[in-house]
Amino acid sequence: MKITKENFHFDSFKGAIFDLDGTLIDSMSYWDRAAEDYLRSIGITPRPGMADEIRAMNLSQSAEYFIRNYGVHKTVEEMVDEVILQIAAFYCNKVPAKPGAAAFVRRLREAGVPLKLLTASDRYLAEGALRHIGVRDCFNFVESCSTGIGKDDPECFRKAAECFHTGLSEIVVFEDALYAVQSAKRCGFTVIAVADPAAEDAKSGILRLADGYWETF
Repeated sequence: MKITKENFHFDSFKGAIFDLDGTLIDSMSYWDRAAEDYLRSIGITPRPGMADEIRAMNLSQSAEYFIRNYGVHKTVEEMVDEVILQIAAFYCNKVPAKPGAAAFVRRLREAGVPLKLLTASDRYLAEGALRHIGVRDCFNFVESCSTGIGKDDPECFRKAAECFHTGLSEIVVFEDALYAVQSAKRCGFTVIAVADPAAEDAKSGILRLADGYWETF
């Protein structure tokens, strides 16, 4: 039987691991427009399709692209610093929580379940976002895997669970991405998938694997 919001028991687990982007916060669409927002902030109108052209580029490569294609009179380093500040401002001051996420997290913590955030975002962004949506105090642990083992590797989840000192089957994982759901299930966690538009194309695979699929918290 699938786990629904109605039959979820808050005291059934001895640990919970939450993803951040697309699970607790509504941030995935921001990344699609971040480059365009930056160009507009310096007085340049981006051309149609620009976001698709730089989708696979890192920040430095994107800055070089702006210099080459838009004649931006800044150094790569200056632009990277400015974009990082723009991103930080969004996470720390503007990013919205997914509907019901903050209340759910707080209720789970009040049930005595220790919580961990495991995110691919940089830790300072994650900390800022959690404070902004009002749940930083609920999390016992915050970990970024941005420079280590990624969530496409089950070992990422195994190592993340060590802090709970309990069996993996007694831990629930909340994720939105198919590859993360796959990795967590391979470890033996209970996995609840949270719907996000960015993962809509993978919905059928997520539904097949996850122990529950929630449109919202």
